[in-house]
This record gives sequence, structure tokens and C-alpha cells, in this order.
Amino acid sequence: MSTILTVFLTLVRHGETEYNVQKISQGQMDVPLNDNGKYQATLAGKALKDTDFDIIYSSDLSRAFETATEIVKQNTLLKQPFPIKSDNILREMSNGIFENKPSHEHDVAATEAGFEKPYLRKFRPEGGENEEDVSLRAQRFLAEMYEQECVQQNRACHILVVSHGLLLRELIRILLEKENSDNELKQKWKNILIAGTGPNTGISKFQLDINSNGYLVSAKCLSFLSD
Repeated sequence: MSTILTVFLTLVRHGETEYNVQKISQGQMDVPLNDNGKYQATLAGKALKDTDFDIIYSSDLSRAFETATEIVKQNTLLKQPFPIKSDNILREMSNGIFENKPSHEHDVAATEAGFEKPYLRKFRPEGGENEEDVSLRAQRFLAEMYEQECVQQNRACHILVVSHGLLLRELIRILLEKENSDNELKQKWKNILIAGTGPNTGISKFQLDINSNGYLVSAKCLSFLSD
């Protein structure tokens, strides 16, 4: 009989950057937090200060890694300094030729290519990714995480992942496919994800059941984008 391991997964979007404020496409550019973003990261840390994380993953881009570092700093249970696993698979969607340009230029190009709101992210710009590419990265990350942290260690654990809006959106969409809530609530969450990515330092929490083969059996959403 397959053993079921219970995993608690907390997902946090990075704090605000000046590119967020100015609506400039940053994608995989390494844009740091602004002062408000640092403050948001501190608040996120305080909100999670009593959570005893076993593993922490972060995108290697500084706005995410700075946010993860501040969350660790505010935590009352973690031994300092607590290691953060930096992983480029958790980077934001690459916007290719539209990075470092006003965000609306990507949307104009997507519209001209025949895509309509709210599905503009299905457009793949030159040198960049679309949401399907990001979803594949999200699936790969989850599979590797289940294998490394659950199957190989044969343990239940609490994992924190700090990443970016569009990557986290795809992670959540994957987890919702195994969510056990009523269909009306699940559809509400899915509609929110279609419309956007949630706030900077928005927090989502899931309880996951993983079998001994590293397969996600079921998921329960405990908190959705800080609701």
C-alpha cells in the first residue's frame, strides 16, 4: 500500500519593484525591491513568523530572494541563518523582446497576433515564453520538489516557495486540479487567476497529500492570495 505524506506548501509572491509601479515589463530581468517592496517583505515575514518551515525555495532573481531572506529574518522559529534554495526554474515568465519596455507593448503585440483578454499570456513573444511554457516549468518544479523533499526523505514537511506572479499562478492552477473544495469555490479561484496574478507578497497556503511515488493525490487550499 502506498504511503501518504502530508505536505504544507506556502507560496509567496515577491515584494514590489519600481518596474511594478511604472508598469514596465521586467520578466527575467533582475530588478530589486523598492522601499515599499522591502516593507511588504517585512510584513509577509511577520505574517509567517510563527511558521516552522523545513525547506525554503526561492527564484534566483533578487526581488524574490530578498523577499525570502526577509521572511526568514522575521521568523521566530527558524535557526538563523536559514538556508534558502535558489532555483532559476522559479523565475518569472520571460517576456523576450518586450522586457524593459512598457507592459502594454506586449499586450498590443498579443492582440495583433489574434489573442484577446484575458488570454494575452498565451502569446509567445520573440525570445520569450507563454503561459504554457511557464506551466511546464511549474510542473517540473513540483515533480522535483515532491521527489527530493518527500519521496527521498520519506517525510512530511512544510515548504515555503517565494517566486513571481505568473509562475505562482501556474503552480496554483496545477494544485487546484486536485483541490477537494466544492466546484463553485474552485471556479471562483480559477477565474481570479485568469484575471491576474494577485498582490505583491500575496500568500497562498495548501495542504497536499503526496504518495510514496511522488504523485499528488489531493490538495486543500487553506489560504488563497492572502484572502
